[in-house]
Amino acid sequence: MKLSDKEKQLISIIELDASLSVEKLAKKLKIKTHSVRYFQKKLISQGVISLKRPIIDMAGLGYNHYNFFFSLSSNNSKKKEEVLNFLRSLISVTWIFEVGADYQYGVSFSVKSAAELTSELTLLSKRFGDIIFDKTYSLQLSFVYFGRRYLAKNLKEAKRIDFKNALIPTELTPDEETILTVLANKDCASMKKYAEVAKIPLPTFERKRKSLEDRKIIKGYFHWVNGSTFNMQSYIILVSLKGLSSSFKDQLVELSNNEPHVIYLTECIGGWDFELGIEVENNFAVTLITQKLYDNFPKDIKNIKVIPILNYLKFRSYTLDLSFA
Repeated sequence: MKLSDKEKQLISIIELDASLSVEKLAKKLKIKTHSVRYFQKKLISQGVISLKRPIIDMAGLGYNHYNFFFSLSSNNSKKKEEVLNFLRSLISVTWIFEVGADYQYGVSFSVKSAAELTSELTLLSKRFGDIIFDKTYSLQLSFVYFGRRYLAKNLKEAKRIDFKNALIPTELTPDEETILTVLANKDCASMKKYAEVAKIPLPTFERKRKSLEDRKIIKGYFHWVNGSTFNMQSYIILVSLKGLSSSFKDQLVELSNNEPHVIYLTECIGGWDFELGIEVENNFAVTLITQKLYDNFPKDIKNIKVIPILNYLKFRSYTLDLSFA
């Protein structure tokens, strides 16, 4: 589909700032409030954006994120579906995406320890170890989400979200776990309805939700954006370094911040050192970005792998309370 300029501007603003009122959005976009409501409803109904979700600081809660890429030795469609259905069933799996180039699939695990990840991978290997090969994974150390700034390049107030692993994780009460899970996974028309689903009195629900926001466990609210609905192609760029550089990260963050097609940047330990998520209109634009990386860091970068994302097979907001999964 083709987006209007106002729709592009709206998406770029609300993607990482979904709590803005209709009145404030109308003022920013210089349109009527009823037009804002119309655009939002249209974009949600057409699958361009999701409903509002909380931005939860899972790293601050002690969760570690691992990205796992692998291929299957079997071309049997039934066997492939068995593997994917098993991964979909795991609460720790937050993303599954079909990819091209060196691998077939990518999976994101959110766990509290390496032992927990090992346990999940052991289950996977016991059932499907004979067909899984050419695998690699990395541990996420920090994460910066820039959003889709390419939709409105003249936007002056571009917002970004930063996450990094906490030395002392924040502990949650059972009620707080339930509130986060319900907000992240249920579609309700009001906070009253969310409170009813959570089976928590509304005043208590609102007080504890406000506390989660004040403590930055909820860092804000976002809309998940599906770039493929407006013909954008998604890629993951894996960057491996020759050695260790204390200044490389800061320089890469600056480059990414100035490149509107970089959606996120992750620092990792494992099969690669940094991961950039990008959205572009064609393959040539990918080449321009990778060449820019090589040109800016000729002494630091060992190699770059470009992995196209072909399809998203699972995405769910994090689940902390299994009774509401």
